[in-house]
Amino acid sequence: MGMRLTLPDINTRHSTTALALLDLGCTRSSIDPTFIRINNLRTKPVEPPIPVRNGNGTINGYVKEYVEVEVGITDSDGTPHRELLELQVVKLSGLYNIFIGYDWLERHNPVIDWTQQRLIFARGPDTCNISDKEIKNIGTYSWSNDFSVVPVG
Repeated sequence: MGMRLTLPDINTRHSTTALALLDLGCTRSSIDPTFIRINNLRTKPVEPPIPVRNGNGTINGYVKEYVEVEVGITDSDGTPHRELLELQVVKLSGLYNIFIGYDWLERHNPVIDWTQQRLIFARGPDTCNISDKEIKNIGTYSWSNDFSVVPVG
């Protein structure tokens, strides 16, 4: 299920749009390095690098960087949600800039209606919502989006 995300910079309030895919096959949520470069997002090193494995267990490369971002989400019922999210930097092919992976889906356990393209936070953890003070401490870049589920393609 594809989603259109809006990412405003905390300092300039300039907004960028990203396309995200809810992907159960993606173990960890990820962001494409080309999207990071184009939008001047700040990365942090991963120590030690994490192997990326194919379905058959063979190594396909290593995760060496990640991005820490604020995520503000409004679900299909209008319920707001905010959290800090770490996205590993991985080359993603195709239409999407971000893969929202199994790690995020398992932690939030949202109600998803695949037929109607709806995502609802009916049973996620309350610990994900963050304060304005925590947002100010994450650095130069902030990622706030309206995570509204919209058909893409």
